[in-house]
Amino acid sequence: MNRGYAPALVILGLLVFGSPTINPDAMEMVDVGRCLLGFNTQGVACESLDLWAYPPLFSILSGLLSTVWGSWAAAAMMGPLGAGLLVLPMGLMAQRLTGKHGFAFALAMLVFLPVLRFYGTTADPRLACIAMVAWAWWLLWMGDSNRPRDLILVGVLVGLSVLTRPEGIVHAALVLGVAVLLKRARALWTFLGAGALIFPYLALLSARLGGWVVSPRAWELRGVGLLEVLPVRWLIQLWGVGATRPPFRDWLEQSTSSGGVEPGTVVSSLLSVIRILATSIPLELHCLAIAGLGVVWVQRSCRKTLGVLGLLCVPAVVVSFSPMGLDLGMPLKNLLAVVVVEAVLAAAFLGWLCVRLGPSLDRWFGGTMSREKGRGIQELVVGMGLVLILGLVWLPRGYLENRFWPGMSAETERAAMWLAQNTADSDRVGSSFGSGPVARRAGRVRVTIPSPWELDRWSDERTRPQWVVVTALDGL
Repeated sequence: MNRGYAPALVILGLLVFGSPTINPDAMEMVDVGRCLLGFNTQGVACESLDLWAYPPLFSILSGLLSTVWGSWAAAAMMGPLGAGLLVLPMGLMAQRLTGKHGFAFALAMLVFLPVLRFYGTTADPRLACIAMVAWAWWLLWMGDSNRPRDLILVGVLVGLSVLTRPEGIVHAALVLGVAVLLKRARALWTFLGAGALIFPYLALLSARLGGWVVSPRAWELRGVGLLEVLPVRWLIQLWGVGATRPPFRDWLEQSTSSGGVEPGTVVSSLLSVIRILATSIPLELHCLAIAGLGVVWVQRSCRKTLGVLGLLCVPAVVVSFSPMGLDLGMPLKNLLAVVVVEAVLAAAFLGWLCVRLGPSLDRWFGGTMSREKGRGIQELVVGMGLVLILGLVWLPRGYLENRFWPGMSAETERAAMWLAQNTADSDRVGSSFGSGPVARRAGRVRVTIPSPWELDRWSDERTRPQWVVVTALDGL
């Protein structure tokens, strides 16, 4: 297949087989992006938002797109665009492992695998971050190029990953370290490319927070000791997840506390990672990935590609060792790179299987096909059959089923339509961070629900909402 069409095919497949989902962060990122660009926001004052709560690239891009498509559609398209960026490095690695058919199966993985389909249709920058890092690894280690232009591009890609997701800084440190080992003095070009993006961002971030930091959410770690005291949902509400500025976050940012949760041992953290991967990913993917790893290992080829895939997993596992790394609500979100690596290995195995089963198909038909003309037809038929099986097995399955926050689901649409039809335009709607998209979808002014011990903030009728949207998981 022509690889140039792959991103468009992935985006089209996700729009056909998936359901766009808006997470609460995404709507605030659009507002933050519009504020950073100097555009008007819809019912949200820029003064009420922390414009540095998120790495800026997703916010700025979605803010620009919102001028054409509107905030809701702009946020919804960010997931498919990230998946479109990821299919090329995924496909190239699968193709390098076992042959040309691996690329097509990598495309199928992004569309059919429930976890990747979920994040590919969710307004979330994680797939885009992984795509940039995967491209950087491909150019650095697989490209074998010493040209300054290519090495600078590697640095620019990891720099963009830092501007996309907080864990991008871990990926960048690993890529730059390996660049020094592989390229020696020429790694300076990679450092220049990365530094041109990373250092201005970290300097602005540190100046805003009043001290040298490498993450816009460093204040979260100062309150992790409360994880042993308060229920998780109440704690999230108290912290104020997102770009809003509740009083407790202001206190945390000024606090010198480093948290009070003892870090887990390496063994216990690894066991948690294994448990999450085992229970959240279809068993078939694990089997296909192990088979793909076995095929590559037996053939004793492409060990370099296996090294790249392994390094892509390292930051995801390292982040999971931190107190905030293993999310109770979205268990795979910080381990998504591991899922991508398993999908690459599974695609490589299916590509290898397609080539091996092709001749068998000719024997089943009595050997009527010519050797040269029939080989491509045989492999095409087998490949289409395997893709059909993947679709039949995985398409009916979902991931999380909107258990932890509503998205662009039927429930969200019904609630938003009811609010739009039965409330005045000037009415204020109280909502938690999780149910915030309902109020935004209805076009009403959103007021954050305070924690139980802060309800006196609603004693003033001028700030009290006329309506409240709650879910079963809100800490009320």
